[in-house]
Amino acid sequence: MLGAVLALSLMVDVLARRLGLPRVSLLVLTGVAIATAARVLLEQEVTVLTAAVAEPLVSIALVMVAFLLGGDLTAERWRLTGRPVLALAPKDSELASLIRELDCGVVVDNFNDPALVAAAIRELINDPARRETLAANARSAAEKSFNTHQAAERYSKLINEL
Repeated sequence: MLGAVLALSLMVDVLARRLGLPRVSLLVLTGVAIATAARVLLEQEVTVLTAAVAEPLVSIALVMVAFLLGGDLTAERWRLTGRPVLALAPKDSELASLIRELDCGVVVDNFNDPALVAAAIRELINDPARRETLAANARSAAEKSFNTHQAAERYSKLINEL
């Protein structure tokens, strides 16, 4: 069953790419359709067992979405988009440290709480000046630090240190 769900997700992703449709929306709609179909076909009430199985499936689905979208998160796209970053990451992670250091976005540590994620988004929406500052910093960081030349220099320095 899980293999079929993952295979269907990959097919939806490929279809969305080819048709130029929003991938996340289609993946979410696919998940809702699968959940609805499973509930109707199995005529099953939510029990402790199904709830215990659902939690790992939700986690796997979110990892798949992150994996599929992560391929599009490039420095060039970041530079061209010029938007602040909303990171769902532990506060002591490398990503959170980088975002704080560059002042290019907002980090939500407890990403299991949708209210905190929504509050962070509202904060960005309601403060255009802060949003523009973060966006400018993100664009600047992408241009200065996350380009091919910089990466080649860092690799060269690392190899020379060895």
